Amino acid sequence: MQVTIFRKKQKTLSLDKNNITKILKSACIQIGLEKKYPGEIPQLNVCIVDRKKIIELNEEFLRHAGETDVIAFAYEDEDLDIAGEIYVCEDVAKDSAEKYNNSFSEELILYMIHGMLHLAGYDDTNDKDRRKMKKAEQENMDILKQKFKLEKIFSQ
Repeated sequence: MQVTIFRKKQKTLSLDKNNITKILKSACIQIGLEKKYPGEIPQLNVCIVDRKKIIELNEEFLRHAGETDVIAFAYEDEDLDIAGEIYVCEDVAKDSAEKYNNSFSEELILYMIHGMLHLAGYDDTNDKDRRKMKKAEQENMDILKQKFKLEKIFSQ
């Protein structure tokens, strides 16, 4: 699997692309994305965007007003070499990290895991599915925390 990290208009964020790629590849296996894609898991794009961009995407594609933390687009076309794109909001991650006493890096990675779960078929549109997805997020984050030093992957 090829993981590409894009930063849209983020000048203050520094990241360790090698480690984030290792983390996301590990998460793909944990989540079961390899089962969804026979053979090699295709390209996965992760875009780190600002508040303005996530609001634009949320309103244009999901028809929801305001900001959100993550938006995932799954590409189901077998002819494409891409599993999907995940957009995570740096600004929302910073706010939430402070609010929930979490590290900024862990918050961003949590959003990426959330997006990957959507690509694997999880949904969060009702309470039952939301609880199932939250449980999967926590289980995956716990495993990743054992394997990697997540709090140091991103810095501002």
